[in-house]
Amino acid sequence: MKQVALLFLFLLPLLATAKVAAQGPVLSPHRSDGSTSLPRRLVEGSKGSEPFPLHRHTLPNGLRVWCQPRPDSESVAALLVTRAGSRYEDLSNNGVSHYVEHMLFTGTERWTEEEIKEIIRRRGGDWNGWTSEERTTYFAHVSAQDFDIALDWLAEVVFRATFPVDKVDKEREVIFQERWGRYGWLINTLDALGFGYELDRDVRRALFPGSTLGLRVVGEDASLESLDRAGLLDYYQRHYTPDNAVLIVVGNVTPGQVTERAEVYLGNLERNGRPSPPGTPPLPAEGPHEVVVRGPMLTNQVQLRVGARTVGRTHADRWALEVLAEILGEDLREEIRYRRGWCMACGPTTSFSMTRVTLSSPPPRIGATKRPS
Repeated sequence: MKQVALLFLFLLPLLATAKVAAQGPVLSPHRSDGSTSLPRRLVEGSKGSEPFPLHRHTLPNGLRVWCQPRPDSESVAALLVTRAGSRYEDLSNNGVSHYVEHMLFTGTERWTEEEIKEIIRRRGGDWNGWTSEERTTYFAHVSAQDFDIALDWLAEVVFRATFPVDKVDKEREVIFQERWGRYGWLINTLDALGFGYELDRDVRRALFPGSTLGLRVVGEDASLESLDRAGLLDYYQRHYTPDNAVLIVVGNVTPGQVTERAEVYLGNLERNGRPSPPGTPPLPAEGPHEVVVRGPMLTNQVQLRVGARTVGRTHADRWALEVLAEILGEDLREEIRYRRGWCMACGPTTSFSMTRVTLSSPPPRIGATKRPS
């Protein structure tokens, strides 16, 4: 046991530091000399129609359908996305969203676990699912001529799962192996001693105190052990409804074709109402806040993140922040990556109502990078 724990400690990734601010300066696309750092394509604007327009439609049962035709493609990617993730959980059922995702591939009203895996694969396609903090996604990528098969498969797997009794404990064990076994106690002890390694989570905890955004997607030992089939089904029935999901289709299809086939395979599902959205977390104490995790590492790199809490995805300023992040990213890559050669990659991202810049570099250069230029 001790040898396993030591090996686990040795393999923990990346010493990391992050500095996050509750409030920060307003980013501007204009330099002090009056010039602009906006990419030319944003300054000049688009002179023609969109090359890949996004078409949106909503079925009578509330399922949103988004389609982006790619007529030159020979394939189609279809995704069903639900509002289900660790942000919709609590300490008692943490990990249930990811657990449900696993269970959906174990059996449906029409197919066994083996059949689910083979229907797309034997057509030369690809399929998978994944869970994040705010959504769970299922996808099938097939030849354009197999579009109906993909929609039928998604509708059956996502909305007609049966949660076979003999698969519940099996998938629980799979999830524990996915998270490196029952070592939650060790990870939490390292966190308490200042030797954690989950920089993303600790940044979210600093910016959104007391929020479920600080929960692990994969769950904790105690919550995973306590979840049973009844709890999984209850969560599934509340979150997996057509009016809480969106179908996204990209490839060699037409908007009319997508709408018509979506009606066939998904239009008969009954709306059941969306679950209540998680509340807006309270503001943190006035910043800036410095978050440091010092997990053992195998390289001499340090990861630096500088960011600020901003607005949610439904706020009117969201897209302005996306543009500003793109502007900032171009400037940073030009200066830090190409001119100084201090890192392989760096750039900003916007998610969970925060904007942050990330880069990895040796410790001496991290110090120089943090100084304003």
